[in-house]
Amino acid sequence: MNGFSRALLALAAAAVLGGCNMVVSERPWFAAPSGPQLKKGIWAMLDTADCSLDPAAALPDWPDCARPVLVRGGEYLGPAASDDDRPPAERLDPARWDKIVHVLADGTPQIDQIISNRPVGGGPPVDGVDTDKPFYIYTAVQPTATDSAGRITALRRWPVLCGPKPPRKQGLSGRTRFVTDKPFKGLVVKGDSCGAKDIPALRRAAAGSEAIAAGDGFSIIISRWVRDYAP
Repeated sequence: MNGFSRALLALAAAAVLGGCNMVVSERPWFAAPSGPQLKKGIWAMLDTADCSLDPAAALPDWPDCARPVLVRGGEYLGPAASDDDRPPAERLDPARWDKIVHVLADGTPQIDQIISNRPVGGGPPVDGVDTDKPFYIYTAVQPTATDSAGRITALRRWPVLCGPKPPRKQGLSGRTRFVTDKPFKGLVVKGDSCGAKDIPALRRAAAGSEAIAAGDGFSIIISRWVRDYAP
């Protein structure tokens, strides 16, 4: 997969393929965006905070430590995994990119609600999640820079997790346990997934997940705005 899919679409895949320990829901908690929003245009998802990137560089000339994402209102767009074998000029054409619909809600940290509106294949069924229906995953967003209009121009992002990483052992059924046995307050574990009882519980989980994300195999995603985009 390309970097965009690994960082965002793969979060949705992880949520239903049994390796997630992420908060999911079958219905959205947020209906409309609130609070500061991301500045529209081309963003870079960075492997490291010191990744050097010329803002004027054409997308095929970006360094390996940076991957492009187009922010367009309530959508993220990034290179399609099906285009991985195409020439860079085609693979990095925003007109061909995959789309993810999201709602960014206010808070500390903010919460980004991301919809997966198609089945995710390649793994066994997971208790508690109907993969044939749209479902929602959540990431915490911590703005680190804004412009003069208050729009977010740089951020840190991590998944909203159910709780500390589960022990590497099998449950009573003999199946490997993928979800925590110590969920954050207000979360409910069902089968191999967990959900929030209410928005305050989701917010507590978002705040508490930063410290444990790395231990659960997730990297903090660093992103920054690069330039405007005019198709």
